[in-house]
Amino acid sequence: MQNRKKTQNNKKNEGLQFYKEVQQKNFLYHRIFVLGGRERFLLDQCCFRINNYFKSRLSPMDYKFADAKKVSANKLLNFCRQLPASGNNSFLYVVNAEKLPPSFWAGLTENRFDGLCAVFAFSELLGSIRNTVGSSLKVVDFSGVFGTELVNWSKKVAKDSGKKIYAEQVRRLIQAVGYDLATLRNELEKCCMISSTDKITDEEIDDVVDFYSTDEQKILDRILSFRLKEALELIDQSTAFNFDRICNLLKFQLELLYKVIKSRDSLSFDEMKDRFNLTGFRLYKAMQTVSNFSEYDLIRAYGLVIDMLTRKSVNRFNEKNSFRRIVLLLGSS
Repeated sequence: MQNRKKTQNNKKNEGLQFYKEVQQKNFLYHRIFVLGGRERFLLDQCCFRINNYFKSRLSPMDYKFADAKKVSANKLLNFCRQLPASGNNSFLYVVNAEKLPPSFWAGLTENRFDGLCAVFAFSELLGSIRNTVGSSLKVVDFSGVFGTELVNWSKKVAKDSGKKIYAEQVRRLIQAVGYDLATLRNELEKCCMISSTDKITDEEIDDVVDFYSTDEQKILDRILSFRLKEALELIDQSTAFNFDRICNLLKFQLELLYKVIKSRDSLSFDEMKDRFNLTGFRLYKAMQTVSNFSEYDLIRAYGLVIDMLTRKSVNRFNEKNSFRRIVLLLGSS
């Protein structure tokens, strides 16, 4: 029973294991990779490192990049047959590989392509591709990082920033922000930036946990970082959605961002903390968010929220749909 549980955990963390192989350049033992899954941060890092490794070593004639949405499967197979063009090795990097039909994978697995290394990156879940290609290709499912591996990964992020964080603090942080590695890394790095000692304190973790403590805050965080698809999903899932409260919270956040954008060149970090009565984490979060907006964007977004609140006071309408409309309008700017 214990061995089976260990195997399941290893399968869950196979994306992280492959990331470690890529860091050590052990990926050279394999030739063709199929990568996909929910955990985009590690997947993108692996693609970036493998791509850069070959791109810096091969001539342009032996390096190909293709988008499976725009290039036919037959043309990609021809690329595989024609490479390498000038040397002993070649590299093919394909994105949106989920668009490729079963006939392509059959052609890829039935032929031998000497000197070819290739990465086929899915922009979504892998589905049944592992059964389709069998053991002839290296298939890695980036389904997420969990358990002790995630705690250790978080500790290393803090250590790389010169800070120490305890396992219990990491678990509290994960409970607040979720398992998405990009978000978790972002919040860890903010804690490291504002920490004045070599250890991240419980108070600094408390600040992050408090920030993500309500559905409204989670939705606003996605909106202001332009992760609009996630924001819309959270709106749909919310069982206690309050239009007035979330609109007023968004209005307050936009007012704060406008103050930051007007003050950042004339006031120091500590001066802004005192003037706006913010903790270090919340001000750092606001300063990071401001980079997503111009002054005009903030004024326009503020106007949209005020307009919707005014309409709400004189008309009855579906509150969730109305707030979804605000999110979509913000995304169109």
